Amino acid sequence: MNREKTNDLLLMAEQVINQSNYNNLSELNIIPLDKDSQNIRAEDVLCLFKISEIVYDGKESCDDKFSIIFNALHSCGASCIMILECIEGRTELYLGAVNKQRYENIYYLNVIRDILKTSISGNLPGSEIKEIIARKDIK
Repeated sequence: MNREKTNDLLLMAEQVINQSNYNNLSELNIIPLDKDSQNIRAEDVLCLFKISEIVYDGKESCDDKFSIIFNALHSCGASCIMILECIEGRTELYLGAVNKQRYENIYYLNVIRDILKTSISGNLPGSEIKEIIARKDIK
């Protein structure tokens, strides 16, 4: 990799880490969403689980467990979504996936859902998870 590209990547990483890229949002051009993307419904490309309790062996790295889950999603072309919600001093964790490669095949979301669910259950056995089916299931 050449030096200029390395510097560009470091600058991009610094902007994300320091969130300095938000300072100039008003100067950026708005790019309209294309028609195909406008027609994608969230429920056709997204699966979400609420994790109410995480159980793992304290002798093992929890980071490794989540890395395995994220890599499983990546291997099937999905992006991971993690939502942390703080309510009255308690943190709620939602973990989900977006079918970003085969969104025209709504059945492929079932594959992604199964991979996510079995990855969580297999790497964090005993953890309590509940699939979020509708928006009303999110408190």
